[in-house]
Amino acid sequence: MAKLSDKVKILEDEIKRKDEIILRLRNDKELLMKVSMRTEERNRDKDQLISKLSNENAKLQEELESKGKKRIKK
Repeated sequence: MAKLSDKVKILEDEIKRKDEIILRLRNDKELLMKVSMRTEERNRDKDQLISKLSNENAKLQEELESKGKKRIKK
């Protein structure tokens, strides 16, 4: 039968190992949150760029149609 001190040592080692796992999980969680925030920022930037380009495209399309109508009238 194992001594009480041996059992205490085993339990302390197990607690230490679980604490290390918890620390790694917290670090992973923080990293995932940072990546998620960056992804949201990139998606927001892409959406803004798409909107800007869409507006510019619409303006250019209007100009092109306007010039085409002027040529037809001539």
